Amino acid sequence: MTAYVIRRILWLIPVLWAVATITFILMHVVPGGPFDQEKQLPPAVVANLNAKYNLDKPVYQQYGLFFWDLAHGDLGVSFRSQQPVLDLIKDGWKTTAQLGLITFIFALILGMTLGTVSALNHNKLPDYLGVFFATAGTAMPSFVIGSFLVIVFSVKLGWFDVLGWELGNYRKMVLPVLTLGVLPAAYIARITRASMLEVLNQDYIRTARAKGLAEWIVVLRHTIKNAMVPVLTVIGPIFAFLVTGSFITETIFQINGVGRRFVAAVSERDYGLIMGTTLFYAAIIAMANLVVVLVVAIAGNTLSGVQRYSPSAQDYTHVQESPSSHNFFGTDNLGRDTWARVLEGTLISLQVGLGVQVIVLAIGLFVGGTAALGGRTLDNIMMRITDLFYAFPDLLAIILLRAAFVDRDLPVVGHDASQRLLVIFAISFVAWVTVARLVRGQMLSLKERDFVIAARSMGASSFQIVFKHMLPNTLGPVIVAIVFGIPLAIFAEAVLAYIGIGLPPPTASLGRLIYDGYAYIRSNIYLVLFPAGTLALLMLCFTFLGDGLRDALDPRAR
Repeated sequence: MTAYVIRRILWLIPVLWAVATITFILMHVVPGGPFDQEKQLPPAVVANLNAKYNLDKPVYQQYGLFFWDLAHGDLGVSFRSQQPVLDLIKDGWKTTAQLGLITFIFALILGMTLGTVSALNHNKLPDYLGVFFATAGTAMPSFVIGSFLVIVFSVKLGWFDVLGWELGNYRKMVLPVLTLGVLPAAYIARITRASMLEVLNQDYIRTARAKGLAEWIVVLRHTIKNAMVPVLTVIGPIFAFLVTGSFITETIFQINGVGRRFVAAVSERDYGLIMGTTLFYAAIIAMANLVVVLVVAIAGNTLSGVQRYSPSAQDYTHVQESPSSHNFFGTDNLGRDTWARVLEGTLISLQVGLGVQVIVLAIGLFVGGTAALGGRTLDNIMMRITDLFYAFPDLLAIILLRAAFVDRDLPVVGHDASQRLLVIFAISFVAWVTVARLVRGQMLSLKERDFVIAARSMGASSFQIVFKHMLPNTLGPVIVAIVFGIPLAIFAEAVLAYIGIGLPPPTASLGRLIYDGYAYIRSNIYLVLFPAGTLALLMLCFTFLGDGLRDALDPRAR
């Protein structure tokens, strides 16, 4: 175990180096430089600034200088604030860590409680309520939750403050924690419920009950203890998500944390702050992943045809109208029919979600299958590659990759199709890792099953064994993961649109509609309400579909 831990820690070095290298490349393929947006600056001043920060040197020299400084503990200086990047991260990290840790405790307690209560009251009212929360919580994007919490509890009722974060001041703590914590709490509730139901159906639980043990003893001593291993496997990624994925919450509530500064750094091409923040987040995720592996090891030892109007047709005589029989969802600030734009946005969001999962399935099957069947050397190579991509903060990597190509088009295809493909590629960049790991785990377990050994002993070729016996038995869990991945991809596209680097206007993706409507939320709430509700409903449908497929493909659930 000690040798394994040392190897994993040493592996962090090349992983972080690769993350830094890829981030460095992405920053330098983004059009423009950090001072190009300063239109008032004379060319001579810009040239002096570039020389000051070594931006006038060849890229390979900039690369070498960065890693030389990094080896000496220097992350450089922010081009905008002129402060050391390390100081900015330290200053923002305190707030981000407070928000993430409090949200983590809230999500863990709420999720495990709801999951346990639901499982112990299977197919009863508490179970139905718990399942509703779990599915609704995973279907509603955090920026939608935050926006409506602000409207209801701050603007309308005045119970809580809407700006800033102050530890100990509940008026500034409640809304950010709820906004960030609903999704992980719902996810933990789903995992806990599913694991508890599986354990409750085991023979040793029936034996314990048959011996006359009290129900609370059966639950505490046998059920919860054995049901916690799957929950432990997601605690690390959830904690990493809460401390690295809080930039949307920080942006909504104007919290001066690391996440908000990262978003600002991307838009301002602040190379030093981007590199420092990405490396910082990658280190957190990699360490969280290592901790999870160790904990698990220890635990183991112990619709377009219904449009009435064109979504792009403008009518300046009917601007921002309320819903009516002529315009079901009203009109936007340009007089466009919101109903037609929501329908178009739903179609586009579906295209993005399905397109991402096609790529995820192809890469996941190839990487996972090669790792499982290609021998120890290939397995090590593929898993190290997987570790590298896993170390990337998902949303941060997607934002960086999208920002690198936001003003570019692919050859051959048109502008609209090109932008959709680039968004799909950006989201797919890190989304395949879960499927690859799942495929590898499934195939490794199937290799030693009796029917595979029997087929091999009867002279079946490797091709027949893989495609006739192993792949069909692998696809069930993979299909479920793909279906669950569709709403996550839709959510990622919505996040890109929400921060202004999604599909360009006038393309009407649901995320873009929410982003555009947020500017008019006080005067015309319908511009946010209808696309946000449609997005939540769309994600909810795929969540239910994933639940149904999982139960249908699990013989024990029948």
